[in-house]
Amino acid sequence: MYRIAIVEDDYESRNMFKEYVFRYQSESGMQFRVSEFTNGLNFISDYTADFDVIFMDIDMPHMDGLRAAGELRRVDQNVCLIFATNMAQYAIRGYEVQALDFIVKPVSYEIFISKLEKAMQYQDRFRPKEIIISSGGGMRRVMVQDIYYIEVRNHTLIYHTKGGECSARGSVTAMEKELAQYDFARCSNSYLVNLRYVTEAYNTEVVVNQERIPIGPTKRKEFMKKLAEFMGEYIQ
Repeated sequence: MYRIAIVEDDYESRNMFKEYVFRYQSESGMQFRVSEFTNGLNFISDYTADFDVIFMDIDMPHMDGLRAAGELRRVDQNVCLIFATNMAQYAIRGYEVQALDFIVKPVSYEIFISKLEKAMQYQDRFRPKEIIISSGGGMRRVMVQDIYYIEVRNHTLIYHTKGGECSARGSVTAMEKELAQYDFARCSNSYLVNLRYVTEAYNTEVVVNQERIPIGPTKRKEFMKKLAEFMGEYIQ
């Protein structure tokens, strides 16, 4: 679920943005939670880092959007901020508070959704991601960045993490698709590796968290390509 904040003093604009979000929810099948605020002061006074995307007007009473954004960045450096305003001459100042983008009113549905999708893509790549591992009648939350690699044995996935090993039934192919955007790559039919923890790579094996993992001949070319792209250089 994506958590959206709309900070806008104009009722019609606020309601329109909310309708855009829920129209997109109906069309895409994604889930959204929308919170509304009528001015920057109300928004920032009780702010908790509980949003993925914020659409904020600039010209608002009590505290304008630029001041509210400045206060926001004191407590939350990661949330995606998009200014929605009819004051285009001030929108460029949004980059001073790390705004991802801005839109100029009146805003069409297509433009609004293009900005929302851009923000979601940013959040999907950079926000902390967790997965739920169900095993033995219980479940465990694991942060993606804490996974060194995933190994499959007899249709059971073994997660090697900073907090130790845990296992669950599952498909390594499905996990490969789910984690591809978080810099995981398949080095063999049995291993899915977090590229962030690769320290060495050779023709037949890769070193991950001081453990040597085999590289399968059918996966070597694609794995080395992804590793090279991640490291920013070509690996022979």
